[in-house]
Amino acid sequence: MVDKCPEWELELNDLLVTIDAGPERLALSVALALSFVSRKQGMACLVFPGCPRRGFLHVAGPAGAAELYFFAFPDELPQFWRSLFRLENVPEAEFFALAERSFPKLIFHPDLNFGRFRGPYRERRDFVVAHLSALNDEFLDAHQASLGKASEVEIRLRHVGWHGVSPESTKTHANAAAMRKRYVRYNGQDVCCEWHTKIMPTYDRIHFAFGGVLGDRILIGIFVAHLDV
Repeated sequence: MVDKCPEWELELNDLLVTIDAGPERLALSVALALSFVSRKQGMACLVFPGCPRRGFLHVAGPAGAAELYFFAFPDELPQFWRSLFRLENVPEAEFFALAERSFPKLIFHPDLNFGRFRGPYRERRDFVVAHLSALNDEFLDAHQASLGKASEVEIRLRHVGWHGVSPESTKTHANAAAMRKRYVRYNGQDVCCEWHTKIMPTYDRIHFAFGGVLGDRILIGIFVAHLDV
């Protein structure tokens, strides 16, 4: 495997780094990752399972300082992929390709479009990443623990810092024409995406569905400024 290892040019002094405010040490791979991240290019550091370093840690060296991601197992990587949206300033055309890696419990409907939000992509991207992260990491557990009671789901999610998620109101349910706008076609079936997160208090919504044929995943079905009620 040695002939498959990449080669890079760094000054010897640039290979000395401090990790998480620890002592200065010679760490070639960490120094390489720091050089990339300092140029706004994502790179994570793979460690052995016995190594205590995990997640984002502050790394500093002669070339600068940055938060580097350390991981040992593939299921730890979504946090790293999510960080690239901001670090690499990911454009709209590349958003959903990276989202597939960043949110493994989510399914993205092919008709999703940032243009349906009131705010432009650059203003909405980080909000959307935060909401999708909460859906991926927290929602299904909160829903199961609350036995499906919408008010309790919202309370549980508020405790982890996430506000504004709910199904449609009784008034909207009574409006058949309005409810039809909550449906999307997925795998040959009409799926109701009445649950939604509120990016802004009065506009810009992410509508989603879960359960049934979706199993343990969540379908992100609609990006929209606001649907009729």
